[in-house]
Amino acid sequence: MSELSDNLMKQLRFITQASNAFMHEHKQKLTGQQRVLAILLHADHLNQRDLTAILALRPSSLAELLKKMEQNGDIIRNEDTTDKRSKLVTLTAQGRQKAQKNADQKTADY
Repeated sequence: MSELSDNLMKQLRFITQASNAFMHEHKQKLTGQQRVLAILLHADHLNQRDLTAILALRPSSLAELLKKMEQNGDIIRNEDTTDKRSKLVTLTAQGRQKAQKNADQKTADY
């Protein structure tokens, strides 16, 4: 992983941990799908390995979550052209709309 990618991963991980702590403190919860949508809204085209690290989930748990989101039409998973073993996760227009709606709602709540 490049230094830029590594720094981005660290920043996203910090944001995730901080938002989880804030949500817990205010007795609010995001579903797993909402968490994925929020991260992809800020950093679209992440591979599943990176999402696993950011969300602190097991790869199998994330794979199941992404499968449901793909079936709902919120994301698409495409083969990474640089690494055929890896899948890139991208928001669809519907997924982007849901993510923005969630973000707007959270902002209004605060």
